[in-house]
Amino acid sequence: MTNDDPPKNSPTEPVNDLSPPTVIGGSTDIPSEPAHKTIAHFTLLRLLGSGGQGEVYLAEDNRLHRKVALKLLSRRLDFVDPTQRSRIVARFAREAEVASRLDHPGICSVYEFGEANGLPWIAMQLVDGSSLQQRIAESQGTKGPDAPAEHDDFISTVAIPDARRHDAQHPSGAGRSGGPAKPEILRIVRFFEDAAEALHEAHEAGLVHRDIKPGNLMVTPSGGAMILDFGLAHDERGDGPQLTMTGDFMGTPAYMSPEQLAANRIRVDRRSDIYSLGVALFESLTLQRPFESPTREGLYRKISFEPTPSLRRLNPEIPRDLEVVVHRCLEKNPDRRYQTARDLALDLQRFQRFEPIQARPAGRITRLTLWARRNPVIASLGSALFLFLVAGLAWTTWKNKELDRTNRLLVTKTDEAVGALAEARRMADVRLMAEARRDLEDLWPLGQTLIPRIDGFRSRYQALFARLADHEHALRKLEALGHPPSNPGESWSFPEPEANFLAWKHEVLTELVRDLRRFVSAPDGGLAELEKRRKDSEALVDATLVKAEPLWRACAARMRRSSRYQGFVARSQEGLIPLGPDPNSGYEEFLHWASHERGAPYPHRDEAGLLTPFNATTGVILILLPAKTFMQGAQASSANMPNYDPSAEEDELPPHPVSLASYFIGKFEITRAQWMRMSGGHDPSYWNPDTSGGRLDDETCLMLPLENVTWFNGGKVLRRFGLSLPTESQWEFAARAGTTSPWSFGDDVFQCAKYANLADESFLEGFGAGVIYEQGIKDGFPMTAPVGSFAPNGYGLYDVHGNIWEWCEDAFGPYDGGHAPGTGLLLKPSTEERVFRGGCFSYLAIRARSANRDKLLPETPLYNLGLRAVRAVSP
Repeated sequence: MTNDDPPKNSPTEPVNDLSPPTVIGGSTDIPSEPAHKTIAHFTLLRLLGSGGQGEVYLAEDNRLHRKVALKLLSRRLDFVDPTQRSRIVARFAREAEVASRLDHPGICSVYEFGEANGLPWIAMQLVDGSSLQQRIAESQGTKGPDAPAEHDDFISTVAIPDARRHDAQHPSGAGRSGGPAKPEILRIVRFFEDAAEALHEAHEAGLVHRDIKPGNLMVTPSGGAMILDFGLAHDERGDGPQLTMTGDFMGTPAYMSPEQLAANRIRVDRRSDIYSLGVALFESLTLQRPFESPTREGLYRKISFEPTPSLRRLNPEIPRDLEVVVHRCLEKNPDRRYQTARDLALDLQRFQRFEPIQARPAGRITRLTLWARRNPVIASLGSALFLFLVAGLAWTTWKNKELDRTNRLLVTKTDEAVGALAEARRMADVRLMAEARRDLEDLWPLGQTLIPRIDGFRSRYQALFARLADHEHALRKLEALGHPPSNPGESWSFPEPEANFLAWKHEVLTELVRDLRRFVSAPDGGLAELEKRRKDSEALVDATLVKAEPLWRACAARMRRSSRYQGFVARSQEGLIPLGPDPNSGYEEFLHWASHERGAPYPHRDEAGLLTPFNATTGVILILLPAKTFMQGAQASSANMPNYDPSAEEDELPPHPVSLASYFIGKFEITRAQWMRMSGGHDPSYWNPDTSGGRLDDETCLMLPLENVTWFNGGKVLRRFGLSLPTESQWEFAARAGTTSPWSFGDDVFQCAKYANLADESFLEGFGAGVIYEQGIKDGFPMTAPVGSFAPNGYGLYDVHGNIWEWCEDAFGPYDGGHAPGTGLLLKPSTEERVFRGGCFSYLAIRARSANRDKLLPETPLYNLGLRAVRAVSP
């Protein structure tokens, strides 16, 4: 749904294009049955799907009287960086233009495209069926083993019984090469044959898709394949403007080829799509992707360097020939893959006809070469040792009369071997330096356990740091052979015949020396940072465990007496300082020491029990909530049933009990001042004196909530400080504060002015006519407000309704997949998109309900989306 559509219970005036923020809404702002809104000559009938950048609707073409799939670009992209937005809009237009050139039954047809009131749209063929991603998700356990078959059991072969999963080197049975394949496997193979043929058609038209994945492959009712979404396609024959730059990552990480990870530094051609299609085939056959990692950096390393896992170890039913086909698709080197998608389709045909396939597994020499590339240091040392042994063997066989000459040759070879070992050590140090930087990133959070880890780091890399002088000497010797560049940006020049090799060697050695010098000697280098973390860890322990020990005793005594904690008493928590209970909620609150400005006074309770001072120097304030079971979600069917909410949406169903362990949660949203201390100084937030039209000053901005931060970066920085993003369950439990009403303050929307910064009459005054807003409500803030500007909920949390959206840890999915014990983390998400909650200053009250859910790709920042921290209770 588009952002200019009126949400439920809102005014229905048309919305015009305005400067940010202009309109209210998101991917769920129109219910699944919109009130027949018209876009251009199309009437929207039903929302089919949505994502971070757009929505797809079932629509009626009022000119040709046919049903179409209408894709709309979301207006919330008005609020991202203008450069990024212009590129997204350009890609949207490019998708329509390039896809309209294709005419193939396996490619979704584009009928027409245009723009209505500044809103780009694409009218596409309406395709029956579901995405391959949905079929895989169903087979991963969303259906029970006795559930009725669906979709012709298209992908049921991948539901592998646990008893048949094994790691035997030579699985036997139906998986033998040439033996009959299960019908289900043949259905999958036929599907990918269709997909490969369709992909070949696009390639022959000069288009590289660049985002082949199960979500972009539609399974038709007949089991055929249809390729969707050419929004990231590259036109190899086009003369239009380039829409990517060096450093861009185009595609979905888990399905990207090694050359795509080079971010335009290596040419990406049709063979990259073949790799991505191979990943989708691997996942369809095994129910897991070939390369997975909890971190994006780890995923990139695996895709680039690790060998493809054996499919037959994951699913013994897969014939060997089919495994060879998949492995050919997933070769790291594009030259070793199928060179065209038709070559892949033909091999899949041969497999189905039990004919010999053209692809062959890698031979021993190839495997040895690939092993050497993955292990360059060991290979270099082995080569040097091999040369030395060959020289020694030759020495034993030469005649005595050649002894003198042989001895001289041996000395030469020995010197060469020593030189080769020195070169190998330098190459090893390049890798060690990269590992040292990665390990430094992992040396968090501050505390007692970090100190021995710092000592271990120093011990591991001390020899590397000591070799700096050797590398500096080698660099000076190398530079004595060449000539420095005459112009900035040029490289050193060296004499032939090894000019290129020596120039490359100089570049590598220069970078190694520079990185080592900075790490060892710079005031802000790695060793200086380690020393700072050691001192901060010692200070943290002293402040929060030693000096705060009387405060912890008093806190424990209060908790024993408190009915709120029902006998639960938290022991001293390293890194936190007790601040006493909130005077209204009665829950204990704590200062997070590491996020507090060094040397600034700690907050304390005034006569009214309120925290003072609370300003830009104050660290994160955490509330300790007790273990409890609560009802999560909402329903609109009966006021007599739990969590009744007349505005409840389908993804909030059903209300269900979730049991949570005790945890700490932020009293306020993370402020920009706190973020800059925690992240090292960079503030990504959108709002400033310029973007606010002079309504904000620099001092006020420090107390505004952080926004425009991605899920990835937000979670990474919080984890460094022993914090994390809340799960959906943790967030909703804290937001509800024991209530079952739509908002924590009840069901009266006009109370929002007291509790929530939303799109109201103040928002209208700030941004002019045309915006959707709550009439009769005026909160005094046209945009984001300093944290704590409104009344708290019953647990003492501020701004859980409105101000900015807040990221949650969970990937989005239906509630029927269950929750993790203790944290409530959603166990079976249906998408890679991440949940965010709470509403914001530019959305209506309906979006700020306690149960409301929304989702966004984790790498996407928004001008109205930030963070609230949680922390586990240490036992």
